[in-house]
Amino acid sequence: MIFQTDGAPDAKTPATQSLTEAAKTHPTVFFSFVAFGDPENKAFDYLRKLKTPNTSHFLAGETPESSRTRSSTRASWRTGARNHR
Repeated sequence: MIFQTDGAPDAKTPATQSLTEAAKTHPTVFFSFVAFGDPENKAFDYLRKLKTPNTSHFLAGETPESSRTRSSTRASWRTGARNHR
């Protein structure tokens, strides 16, 4: 699943718990977060620190190119799948 975001979730603990539970109950489902906005924004710290086996993130920037975003998202999925094994 791909999620587009411009910052951290309103409720970080429930979000992390849900992603952790999903990794246990649905190990073949991967979640990729594509963040739009300034990559240095502190709101993206949640994604940078998120360490669950079925998630990845890509900081697309303020004006991302769609081809670069697609390529980076696919690369993060491949990395997540390899790390999951």
